[in-house]
Amino acid sequence: MNPMPTRKPKGRMPEEVRFQVGRLKGDVTAGKKAALWELSNLKHASAVPDVIKALKNPVTEVRSAAASTLGQIGDRRAVPHLIKLLQKEEEGSVRGTIAGALATIRDPSAIPHLVNALQDEEHDVRIEAAAALGIMGRVSAIPSLANALKDRDYFVRMTAAEALGKIRHPSAIPPLSQALEDKHSEVRKNALWALRNIGRKIQGKKVEGKEAQALQLVGPYFQKYEEPKIVRKAYLAALEGKISEANARLYIKQLRALQGSLK
Repeated sequence: MNPMPTRKPKGRMPEEVRFQVGRLKGDVTAGKKAALWELSNLKHASAVPDVIKALKNPVTEVRSAAASTLGQIGDRRAVPHLIKLLQKEEEGSVRGTIAGALATIRDPSAIPHLVNALQDEEHDVRIEAAAALGIMGRVSAIPSLANALKDRDYFVRMTAAEALGKIRHPSAIPPLSQALEDKHSEVRKNALWALRNIGRKIQGKKVEGKEAQALQLVGPYFQKYEEPKIVRKAYLAALEGKISEANARLYIKQLRALQGSLK
């Protein structure tokens, strides 16, 4: 998980920030982009109002750089402006950058809009939205991320699985188990990682729900690089009550032996 940016206090605008803001107000596009890059490194909140104005610039690269800079500064005053632009922006590259910026700021008011972005026509935007929801770590995003596991683009599915693994809530177990059957190996790998992450969180804890209890039963016996098919079969067997604590380890060993004989 990426740490929150180190935001310097609003206070009086330092001279270096004032200089870059002056460049930002100029007419040269290259100068505006360079100024935004410098302001993203300075991370001083006094620049936020001027960077917000740059979100309205007619040049795509400037709008994108402004969104990225606001994310790096991390001031929540930018959130409603980023959300507004996300809703009306025509360029997918900018919408994707906005999703990333909202994730960095981590204001919960952005979550419904990031959920909507999971339906964006551009797959890069859907990827950024899924990643953002994982970073923000809110359980309310799980149903939408579960739907994203069925996205037509496998990068979106991969990212959604990873995001669910970061949220680490037992309600994500059933859709992640289904994702172990995905046709793309990278999606299966991320789903497996996510299930392991959730399994580690719930080990030794009292959990409710048959899905969490099933994963808790078999999770301790999975190897680091376990085959996704073995994980899914063992999980389903536990879910259906076919194995118990007494024979879970043996059952998984037998699955491995069978898997080896089929190769």
